[in-house]
Order: sequence, then structure tokens, then C-alpha cells
Amino acid sequence: MTSRLLRDALAISGSWLEQLDLVTLIEASLRESEVENLEIDVVALFGPETPLLFAAPGPRSHVLWTGLACSPCVNAFNNRQSACPNNICMQRIEVDQVLREVEAICAGRRPPHSA
Repeated sequence: MTSRLLRDALAISGSWLEQLDLVTLIEASLRESEVENLEIDVVALFGPETPLLFAAPGPRSHVLWTGLACSPCVNAFNNRQSACPNNICMQRIEVDQVLREVEAICAGRRPPHSA
């Protein structure tokens, strides 16, 4: 439901997404497949889902995933429902880790300093 509402909001808001250089997503938000045709970098945080199926292909896709043995726990075989009471897979992706990834992407775009 949330993803549908976000998609509807994006459709209403026009092309603001096309003006971005980078977006950070969690797997329950706007899907990478919905932004893969745009010329923006996507940092996607994966936990209960697998990036092997849902991450956008290409050099502008940057996946953060802990790859725990219990992940992915949400799939077609369990009707996309999980009995997991504690989303350790998402908690182990730290804010500093996401920030370092974003900073590295942005640093790679900067023109070299002239001497």
C-alpha cells in the first residue's frame, strides 16, 4: 500500500525525481526498477528482500545488504509475509555505512581539483 501511495504521489508531483542526482531507498519504498531508467544513482537498502531479484542492474545501482542467513525471509513462497519479530537485517545497516556510500558516490562525480 505504501509503495502504491508513493508512486501515486510521484505521478502527481511531476518530474521532481528526474531532477535528483542520487536517491536512497529502502526495499519497501519506491522500487529501484521504477528509477532505473533515470540517470540517477540509487542506494538501496535490502533486508527481508533479496537484491539478487529486486536491485536495478547497472553501474548506478548501489546495494547495501547484510546477507544474513535468514534473508531473504519475504518471498513468493510465504505470500510475502514474515514471522520475523526483529528486523536485524535492516538494523545492521548503519546510518554511517549509508552516509559513506553516498559520500563515495558524490566524491566520484567531482571534477579533480586544479593545482
